[in-house]
Amino acid sequence: MVVLFLGFPVQANKAVVGQNAFRHSSGIHQDAFLKERTTFEIMEPDTVGWRGQALVLGKLSGGGWSSFTFT
Repeated sequence: MVVLFLGFPVQANKAVVGQNAFRHSSGIHQDAFLKERTTFEIMEPDTVGWRGQALVLGKLSGGGWSSFTFT
């Protein structure tokens, strides 16, 4: 909404509204997210205009990511 009205781009890593707010790449975050989503996300992504969450493969991703993704 800020982008539309003011023309200011929102930083990707901005909490709650940035495009990476609901992405998890750290293995420990991914593991906790898979066990109990509300540990790292206190709200639904669609309440701030995003669709869904994402587990991203990165250098800090652990084995839990691959077992979740490929099953």
